[in-house]
Parts: sequence; structure tokens; C-alpha cells
Amino acid sequence: MPRFHIAAVLLCLSALVVPHQASVKGGKGGNKCGKADASKLGNPSLNRYDASYDLEVSPGKVDCDYTFAFTFKHDEDLPVPDTAEQCNPTSLPPALASDGIPYLASRSGYESMPKDIQEATGIDHLSLDFNPCGHPPVGVFNIPHYDMHVYLISPEDRMCMTCAKIPGTPVCRPPSPSAGPNTMAGNGFFNIAKLRDETGTGRLSNMPSNFDFSDGDAIPYMGMHAWDFSKQPKSTSWDSPVWVMGSYDGKIVNYEPMFPLDNVVGNDSFSFTESLTYEGQSMPQLPTSYRLDYSAVTGYTTVTFKGKSLKCNKRKKN
Repeated sequence: MPRFHIAAVLLCLSALVVPHQASVKGGKGGNKCGKADASKLGNPSLNRYDASYDLEVSPGKVDCDYTFAFTFKHDEDLPVPDTAEQCNPTSLPPALASDGIPYLASRSGYESMPKDIQEATGIDHLSLDFNPCGHPPVGVFNIPHYDMHVYLISPEDRMCMTCAKIPGTPVCRPPSPSAGPNTMAGNGFFNIAKLRDETGTGRLSNMPSNFDFSDGDAIPYMGMHAWDFSKQPKSTSWDSPVWVMGSYDGKIVNYEPMFPLDNVVGNDSFSFTESLTYEGQSMPQLPTSYRLDYSAVTGYTTVTFKGKSLKCNKRKKN
């Protein structure tokens, strides 16, 4: 698979996002934003990946652990660019892939988890987002890769996570003295002080040590993205998963293993494991480790999360 470096911000992505409707903060059920067009979140199915999942909970009525495994197979029909020009954000109109969608756009799908998986892990739904051209930051994640967002909130809640964007970009506009505040919902992306106050150390609570964010990491319907900048790769040398976490309105709303396409395709099997600890942890269900295993024999990839179960004596297979 050819590799190349995209040397510009992926501004064309903004043209692929439908302008948001006026919204109000809310949750499941009767809020207006929760009834908005959910197609903005992607296809509500992961069938194209032949996806499956498995939950095991260790014995114990009070103190028990979960092992949640998600298995999928890369869809060979997904487009992979052949040239840097296909991912050139200054090309207008943008280059279209064989599926009729610009290479610059993310192909997203999600699936809600059964009740007992939600009760044990806190996971509401899982989104698998394939990015043929990668995405910002420039020079970091600009190769074909997957974002595997594991959401702790519902799709309806995500529909409330809108904002006024920086013109010509898919990024929420930070509040500033000159521009003023964002929308009521948009200000929630930048409510980071609550996360810092919970630890009393200036670090982000319920995130690994040294995690931080920049104002350019707030994305509608996803949240404010944070990761360890000191360990971030360069696009030309990115060869293993990166752990990312998302917040909104001072709460953790998702976590995300992000991994290059090369980790889940090809003639060589691949495995990666990372242990996780969190500053000021108040969410016991957060994973203590995750593991990615790709089998070159079967073509399937399994991402396994281990952590403290919120409810014991529950098992689910699908």
C-alpha cells in the first residue's frame, strides 16, 4: 500500500459536514437535538466489517472484571488513495473515490451495544471510522487509518454536541475576546476546567498522565480530543495504535484506539498491547488495558478491552 505525507490541513472535510441546526443541551429522549438527522453520525451498522463482539465477566458478585472484544475485517472496497493529489485539500472540487465520496471524507459506521454490555462496561455504542487521507494534526495522523470511537453516551446525546465552526474547517471555534463565546452547546467542548479541577494537579481527570488537548481538537458530534502529545507519531513513522480520549462539558464521552491501516491488513500478523492508568480516576469502568490483534491468516482484527465491570455475573456473546 503506498504511503504519502499530506502537507496541508484537511479543510475540504468541512464541505462534507451538514451545517448544524440550533440545538440545546440535553440527553436521551425528548430533546430537540436528539431528534436531528442522525445520518451525520454515519451508517448505523457495522455489517460491512462483518463485525462481532464478545463480553466475559469474571466470577464474583461484588468485585469483578470485564473482557470486551470487538472483531472486524477491513472492507477491501474502502478507498485507499494512490497519489497525494487525491488527498490535496486545496483541490476543488475534491477528488472523488470509487464510492462517489471525496477521499478526504471519513467513512463512519456505528452499532449500539446490548443492554448487558452497556451495564458491564458503560459502552453505549461503538463507531468505526475509516479515514482514507487521515486527518489533522498535520504531519501526525495523515495516513489511511481507523478511528475506533467507543462512546459512553448515546447517539442522541451526540446529536446535541454541535458548535459554531472555524470557517472552512470541521473544527469548533474556540471562545475568544474578539469572536466571543461559541453557541450554548459549542461552549461545552471547551469546558475543560472541570476535568482539571477534579484532580487538583492541573492534569485531566479520568485520563492518562500527560494527556492534553489543543483548541483545534474539538470536533462536532465527537468531543474534545486529548492524547499524550509527547508520544504522538509522525505520519511517516506511525506504526502502532495511539490511545485518545474525548470529553464534552467536563465529562468523558468516549475513548479511542486509533491505528494505521497497515496494522489490520497485509501478509504479516500484528499485535499491540498497552496498559492504562488514569489521573484522579472516578470512572471505574475505564479500560485498564487494550490489545489489538490482526491475523494475516483470517484477515480479522480483534480489539480487546479489559477493565473493572460495573455489574457482575453478566455474559454476552454475539
